[in-house]
Amino acid sequence: LIRCSVDWSQSQQYVGVEFVRVMHALGRTWTEGKDEASDADCVVFELLLPAGTRSRDLLVELKTRELRVLAFGQVLLEDRFAEECWLNVQDSYWEFCPGTNTSENGPMLRYYLVKSQEFQH
Repeated sequence: LIRCSVDWSQSQQYVGVEFVRVMHALGRTWTEGKDEASDADCVVFELLLPAGTRSRDLLVELKTRELRVLAFGQVLLEDRFAEECWLNVQDSYWEFCPGTNTSENGPMLRYYLVKSQEFQH
């Protein structure tokens, strides 16, 4: 279980290449992106999942200040956000990517955390 806090209101100032490299090595990445359906600014969160995980094995909870991911009843991620007004919970959504059987491309959760209107560029 990794616990971390992310303050996306300051993301442009501290998220550099080295931070992304370290987070990728831990099996998770947070990157700025666009939601293709609504063209809204969002944070794209990717989490590598244990081998054999299927979408029905996941429980994903998103609240204005918290993101929790469980697989097979075990907590994989529990993250508290520094502030709650940046996130539009209703428009945010996740996708399950089954991957392949190789260790390099296993199952993955991709969550599109859509930013609230005041945080749109």
